Amino acid sequence: TQMKDTERLVVDNIAPTATITYNDPVQNTNNISYYDKDVNASIQITEANFYSEDVNIEVNGSKQKLNNWKQNGDTWTGSLTLSKEGEYIIKISYIDRSNNKMKTYTSSEIIVDHSNPVINVAYSPNKVVNTANGIKYYNSAQIATISVIERNFRADEIAANITAVDVNGKAVGVENYAQYLSKRSNWIKNGDVYTANIKYSTDANYTFKIEYEDLAGRKVQNNVEDKFTVDKTAPKNLRISYSQNVFQNVLNSITFSYYNAPVTVTISAEGNDA
Repeated sequence: TQMKDTERLVVDNIAPTATITYNDPVQNTNNISYYDKDVNASIQITEANFYSEDVNIEVNGSKQKLNNWKQNGDTWTGSLTLSKEGEYIIKISYIDRSNNKMKTYTSSEIIVDHSNPVINVAYSPNKVVNTANGIKYYNSAQIATISVIERNFRADEIAANITAVDVNGKAVGVENYAQYLSKRSNWIKNGDVYTANIKYSTDANYTFKIEYEDLAGRKVQNNVEDKFTVDKTAPKNLRISYSQNVFQNVLNSITFSYYNAPVTVTISAEGNDA
């Protein structure tokens, strides 16, 4: 009597192994990879008795199913693409049908950022009393509200250049303003918008320039560069003098409703205009 094989006997005591590779990020900082484009993850699993349905792939805790596995001997390769803006963690685990467990793979944080940062600056009370050569003149202190729209904001990436000089060309100390903006604790977060305020209270001519490049290498396209003057001080010793004909002018105007004598008005004052 001959014995007939009724089932296949598989002896497998080797655990699956995995290798995961990615396209290059813009940079990797503090174990976080920053991308300005799609992330392509290539997943290679070496397993003699491979079943794709036994591979557990999770992205941020959500299971993913790959249908693009390709075989090369005992190595199977699949690919996963992350294209939507966001922060990601990839986790891969696998237990083969002989109950051999692969060492679980967990990625470091992956950030996909397709958007350029945007900077807006608004002044308050922003009541311009004069404008000359592109310079705005204010007669009151100004509060600048700086807003940065950026998903992955880092205050130390802010590049601010702020200068101020008085009417005599002497520098007014504003170097601490840039330091203030470089500290994350001075910014208020509201979604993807980060806001900070600085106050220009000293009479001076100001220049304000701010730039930003995020960790995905994307730069602000609307870099802000403002020039303005704050002059809160009223003129001193205001004097008005008239020419000798002013009395006759007034008399003619009152009596006959006209005047024809020339008049010269001289106004002089001492001011601290910046």
